[in-house]
Amino acid sequence: MAKRFIYLVRHGQREPDPGSDLLGPKLTELGWRQAHQAARRLTSLKVDVIHTSSLRRTMETAQILAVEHPDIPIRPSRLLWECVPALPDFALQWFKEHPEPGDDQLPAQLQPWRAIWSEGNDLQQLETGFEQASQAWDRYFIPARGKDRHDILVSHGNLIRYFVMRALQSPPTAWINMEIHNCSICQIVIDADARPTLVSFNDCGHLHADQVTFF
Repeated sequence: MAKRFIYLVRHGQREPDPGSDLLGPKLTELGWRQAHQAARRLTSLKVDVIHTSSLRRTMETAQILAVEHPDIPIRPSRLLWECVPALPDFALQWFKEHPEPGDDQLPAQLQPWRAIWSEGNDLQQLETGFEQASQAWDRYFIPARGKDRHDILVSHGNLIRYFVMRALQSPPTAWINMEIHNCSICQIVIDADARPTLVSFNDCGHLHADQVTFF
């Protein structure tokens, strides 16, 4: 039975200042090197398509990966943009009641979610992110038809961690308890019956020790 092999690649290290450009910052010089290392790691695959977030840092990463796979289509999508993919109910409720909380107000159980508030997300952005993440899973993590498929998805840390939680059939909100490196690779296989299997997570063995970064 045909299987879909999905390789999730986080973008390379990005410039720290996003500026006012809606497509966000570009890759740093190190980010370009990381992407080239990831491309060499994936060069033996018979890739059918490269799906990517249409933000600048992911598009640049995808274009570097594509060098090793000439004639393979790159398909950008806003569904793969960075987002807050899931929040526990108690955190969402607290946010509704404290739309502009200060750090001194944040209960201990919400400390792991501190960055969600410090990055200036509003309630509408959060709820949009939940829907986006769910739609992305439904679009890309589906059985292959007829023959095996090998898909590369270039995306962002939050969303990739969410996909991993969905593959494990664990609470999606557990993504906050994981970390993932720039240009690391995760592999998920979708069986013919739509059952997902996590094969690897945060594989960065292709990166030199001084190339391992989080941003």
